[in-house]
Amino acid sequence: GENILNQGDFGEKLYIIAEGHVFLERAIDLGTRKGTAIITILGRGKALGCWSTLLGETHTLGSSAICRKPTKIIIIKGPALREMMLDNYQLGFKILERLCFILRNRIRGAYGAMENI
Repeated sequence: GENILNQGDFGEKLYIIAEGHVFLERAIDLGTRKGTAIITILGRGKALGCWSTLLGETHTLGSSAICRKPTKIIIIKGPALREMMLDNYQLGFKILERLCFILRNRIRGAYGAMENI
């Protein structure tokens, strides 16, 4: 598959899946136990990427995003989206509301993945 994002890289863009699926995977090193855990599989309409760009901050990516089959993705630069959110507070609120749900689901997925190691 093709990597869209790599764990440990600096992120500055957001991605929306228009078609296909993306696997979010995290490399885990627990000393004697090492491996890769699938956190979640995202499909059409789902978002991924570096949300900290909305805050004007840089951030190291906590997981890799991999396409295992042909996938179409919309790429949005974080600073441009931040400007749109500041210009339109209703849009900004909707995006932040959606972000809260995404973060909740990712945290649950990460905990579940760690239990399977």
